[in-house]
Amino acid sequence: MDEDLKRALERVIAPLIEADEGELYWIPASGNTVRLHLRGRFSGCPGHALVTEHILRPAILASVPGAQIVVTAGALLPDGAERVRPAGDLRHQ
Repeated sequence: MDEDLKRALERVIAPLIEADEGELYWIPASGNTVRLHLRGRFSGCPGHALVTEHILRPAILASVPGAQIVVTAGALLPDGAERVRPAGDLRHQ
């Protein structure tokens, strides 16, 4: 994962999603594609589509210009999914 993208996910996106009782996962992808998965209470929230469009996409595009962004949601994790924890979250280190 690109360091700028990792920093944006850990410092900005993951804390927002976890504050809403959700979980953020990064899924390995090839080329210019960034794949994320939302899980937990946040994934079923009607507002997650707005967050995806107005927060996730701009943050990712600022880190990876021109990226193809794929965001999925649900209880089942895609193969290879890795949890993105908020920066400074000492509970899971």
